[in-house]
Amino acid sequence: MGVYSFLKQKLKVEEQMDEGENMDVGRTYSEFPIEKGEHLGTKEEKKKQEEVRQYVYPDLGLLENTSKNPIEEKGVRERALLLKRALNAIGIDITIVDIHISSRFAIYEIELKAGISVKQLKNAYNDIKYYMQTPYLQIITGIPGKKTIGLVTSRDTVELLRLKELLTYEERKSTQKLQLVIGVDIWGKKIEVDFSETPHLLIAGTTGSGKSMFIHSIILSILYCKTPNLCRLILIDTKGYEFTEYEGVPHLLFPPISKLEKVIGILRWLVNEMRERYEKMQKQGVRDIWAYNDKVFTNREDSILPEILIIIDDFYDLMASGTADIIEENICKLVQMSRAAGIHLIISTQRPSTNVITGLIKANIPNRMAFTVTNSIDSKVILDSGGAEQLLGNGDMLFKAAYEKNLIRMQTPYVSDDEIHNVVQAIKEKNQIPATESMDLKEECTYELDAYFADAGYFIIEKQKVGIGMLQRVFKIGFNRAARIMDQLCQYGVVSEEMGTKPRSVLMTQEEFEVLLQERVGK
Repeated sequence: MGVYSFLKQKLKVEEQMDEGENMDVGRTYSEFPIEKGEHLGTKEEKKKQEEVRQYVYPDLGLLENTSKNPIEEKGVRERALLLKRALNAIGIDITIVDIHISSRFAIYEIELKAGISVKQLKNAYNDIKYYMQTPYLQIITGIPGKKTIGLVTSRDTVELLRLKELLTYEERKSTQKLQLVIGVDIWGKKIEVDFSETPHLLIAGTTGSGKSMFIHSIILSILYCKTPNLCRLILIDTKGYEFTEYEGVPHLLFPPISKLEKVIGILRWLVNEMRERYEKMQKQGVRDIWAYNDKVFTNREDSILPEILIIIDDFYDLMASGTADIIEENICKLVQMSRAAGIHLIISTQRPSTNVITGLIKANIPNRMAFTVTNSIDSKVILDSGGAEQLLGNGDMLFKAAYEKNLIRMQTPYVSDDEIHNVVQAIKEKNQIPATESMDLKEECTYELDAYFADAGYFIIEKQKVGIGMLQRVFKIGFNRAARIMDQLCQYGVVSEEMGTKPRSVLMTQEEFEVLLQERVGK
């Protein structure tokens, strides 16, 4: 029996057991069971796979419900009558067909009477905003399959869309592929991302826009929807505090990473892992990881390969370092080739400038999301069009999907710190699996020293002056390479850390530097 047919049969059986319940909460569930006496891989892999497949899902009750405001919903419907009277007063006769209320917006679906043109309605845009007493108004003239027009207005109070509302039983366990519901559009329809079709995401947004909450909602969705043998996480947190809560979760390949030298090592390891996976797929005669897993599971030949999701927050800090060219090179290798290998990237930044989101990265990540940004220039960098600067914040987002011609406006879920803490603690209590045992780094998480490292060290110690520009002039190299050399000298204690506007200090003598080269660096 293949993977997909088995999952379909298993899902059907458990749905019958639920007797109409929407979610099977807290049940031990094995997505890839192995019959007694039949195991895959080495002894160590067998033991780990046996432990991982017994993953116990967290209880859905740990998440909070979306609070409804029936008083405001009544007011939204009363505004419909006000809208009709106001438009009739200026000679535009309409019929209100339907009203759609979501967590952020209210959409009045109207029909124009005979003789009234769409142009007349658009000319009355400011009048409609005035009568509706709304700061935001959008006129949708092309509703698929309908001869109606949509008037989109913002609600007076925003209902926090909770993650619990987006998680359902089918979306949780019905497929081997990594598919997650990421939010709802202005009509209240759930928007799903299938990482086999949308392998990488580029996200931008200012502080307070809801960007970090969205990333946390993705992580929690994976903890609720996938076992560690189907999806593993690598969390790169340049700020050093965003992902610390998740340390010890069985889905993590490594503890949350914040040091620059480890980030470079992780990216290099991922490139090697991608190549090894393609070699395995080539031997099996398949083209992607999902066909590979189906085949090896059916034939009992090898252990399945989990999808790997890498989340980077904030990407600006990596690109502003002296190793930007190395990071960009490895990122581009991954986004160009890793989809079929089941390796996906989510790159997040607060500053979507062209020196952070380079043309090469943009060209290889067509799926992009923009929360509130500071100006139209930033919006054009991330979305290739304006609009993100006018978003309302608190999870209001524009999604530029490769499969959609138009931008999708949507509301992303909110998760509180208490929800994150409670879910993670519940997982740790029920699943005692060391996060770093599943896979070890195949190479040291560091980068090779630059060829000018020793010469630069001797020169700085001799001159007792430290400056990237000085290294550029003396060795005739570019800024990125000079900055990387300076970072390496700082790492080995030759010069001090940056001290704001003050210059770095020289911390070593020539004799100490020679000892360093002989003992630690090996030069």
